[in-house]
Amino acid sequence: MTPDAKRLAAGSADDIRALGWAVAVHNDYRLGGIPHTFWLFTKGEIAIKGEGRTDAEALDQVRAAIAARGASASA
Repeated sequence: MTPDAKRLAAGSADDIRALGWAVAVHNDYRLGGIPHTFWLFTKGEIAIKGEGRTDAEALDQVRAAIAARGASASA
């Protein structure tokens, strides 16, 4: 995968959705004039969020939280 393709994939939630997670909220906003983004995913009764300056940063937080929950949350 090229560096540009990796960067674009990091900013996409497709891999998270493929694990059965649903986007409950996605919001882009400015905090002190600086762009930020917020993502909230749910699966059953579990909710996981990520927040950061970019989609890639916020989604990486979500991916890390899913990985920390183990295989039972991503199956």
